[in-house]
Amino acid sequence: MKIVFRKVFSIFSALLIFSTLVVSGFCINNNKVGSNIIVAGKKWIWPFQKYSILNLKPMSLEIVSNNVNTKLGVPLTCIGIAQVKIGGLVEPDLLQKASENFLSKETFKIQALISETMEGHQRAIIGTMTVEEIN
Repeated sequence: MKIVFRKVFSIFSALLIFSTLVVSGFCINNNKVGSNIIVAGKKWIWPFQKYSILNLKPMSLEIVSNNVNTKLGVPLTCIGIAQVKIGGLVEPDLLQKASENFLSKETFKIQALISETMEGHQRAIIGTMTVEEIN
């Protein structure tokens, strides 16, 4: 009896400032199937809809590039720190893309993916510089 009773009523979800609610299912965008993104707000979620929460907190990542050749061919190991954040209210298109890419992933997998991307950029930048320019 409790299971049926719970499914009949909707769920009300309120969010903190560093999270996003992504609601998908029927009756989202003018009776079309799609998703609705709510940043730091609240939303009624009906039993025929699904929802997930995406964390928008800033993340600090250590980017390590081992044996990267500089412009003159000198191998270096460089360590960098990156402060990354998924965009919020300012850029809704980027938030939509982030929800498509990161919503089903755990935080450590998101960090690993961002770290690999940032390491590739760091290696490319180091490859265009001399040792003197890096120092």
